[in-house]
Amino acid sequence: MILSRLVIFLHILYNKQMIFYCFSYFTLFSCMAQLFFTASHVERGPTRWTT
Repeated sequence: MILSRLVIFLHILYNKQMIFYCFSYFTLFSCMAQLFFTASHVERGPTRWTT
């Protein structure tokens, strides 16, 4: 009984961890894409994305 609850808890925790990793990778990718877009279009004038 206790073991099955522990397995379910670990499974939910693993799924949340995978969602967190996917979200952090997506955030990192969009930040890098934003920086690349700003660097490639910096000659157009003042940039919208300010650090």
